[in-house]
Amino acid sequence: MGIDFKIGDTIHSYRISSNLLNHGNFAMAYFAEDPAGRKLFLKEYIEPTTVRSWYRGFIRYQEKMKNVLAGLPGGCVVQSIEYFEKQNLYFQVFERIEGASLRKMMKESVDNPAVFPDSLRWDSAKLFMFAISRLHKHNIVHCDLKPENAFMEKVPGLGIGMRIKLIDFDFSFIHHDPPPWVPREVSQGKPGYLGTPNYFSPEHLTGKDPTPASDIFTCGIILYELLCGAYPLPGYKSFKEYLVKFVNKDFSKPHELNSDIPTVLSKLMIRMLDVNPANRPSAQEVHRELLSPSKGGPEFIKLILGTSSNYKPVEQTTVLGQRDFRSFENYKYIQTPQFEIIREKDPGKWFIRGCEKVKNNTRLNGKVVTGKKAELSDGDVISVGPFQTTVEF
Repeated sequence: MGIDFKIGDTIHSYRISSNLLNHGNFAMAYFAEDPAGRKLFLKEYIEPTTVRSWYRGFIRYQEKMKNVLAGLPGGCVVQSIEYFEKQNLYFQVFERIEGASLRKMMKESVDNPAVFPDSLRWDSAKLFMFAISRLHKHNIVHCDLKPENAFMEKVPGLGIGMRIKLIDFDFSFIHHDPPPWVPREVSQGKPGYLGTPNYFSPEHLTGKDPTPASDIFTCGIILYELLCGAYPLPGYKSFKEYLVKFVNKDFSKPHELNSDIPTVLSKLMIRMLDVNPANRPSAQEVHRELLSPSKGGPEFIKLILGTSSNYKPVEQTTVLGQRDFRSFENYKYIQTPQFEIIREKDPGKWFIRGCEKVKNNTRLNGKVVTGKKAELSDGDVISVGPFQTTVEF
């Protein structure tokens, strides 16, 4: 059991200045002030308690984490002021961040879009991924990323007047340095790796140790919300369905929801949500693409046959027909010429236009494009009768 503080109560020279702000499974939070009147944030831990075998290990690991976090540049993580023990409980004191979480900004923008305009969303995405790249450079896995744990701090005179600060590192850990709250055996009764529903990585849900790539998966969900204005998987009913939908990529491509998202960045965000951690990009790669989006688009595209490695490369605007697909099944349904692949370098996009006066219509994802021009995206399916080829950027 923790201590229920009231406004005006004092603990370890800190005066409580708010009612209970939050009561989580592991800690209770209050605003507080030090003797000099500095505004602070105080966390009282109700778990672990001194009766837990991993209590001392938790405190030692927290000290180790704070030393690593203190070395991060740019004020991208919340500053730790002090930690102490009182009445068999553990406390931590942090700076109080003057600003709002990404969650609060997104919620308020539903009724008032001016609160969180597109320009600020893009800036937030860049700053957020910069902070994550700093964590990962120091081998820190946050493990519980979510919009509530990223605060937009107002900093007058600093660039755009704000920065992102990450909070809640209670159960974060150093990669390849297992924390004491993770059981080596189930009988030890430790909580294991923690996270939040809607933001779990596949590793969280399949019993594997999270890594920096696990943070990237969660970042993919957060960037989707920031830049697309929607959660990628609304209405899933179980964690099994959650995983299956990501396995099948059963979500809209980011650039389909927001045309301002370049195709290259959209593809990168889809890679962030890949269930295979080896396929996910690094935080630095994502941050770099957000800073300077690729304008030229892919230099060439592949027209792939089924699940084989057989493909037709297309490097420039060209008309394709039977002669180009003789190694493909059902190629005889294609006439010469059949359709034109168009590369427009200025916007960095690729298009298809089906040729007219052909025996069989050209279709893009089932829709006729004979005599019409349509933009191509990664994963699109071009078909002519039973002939099919998949576009890969």
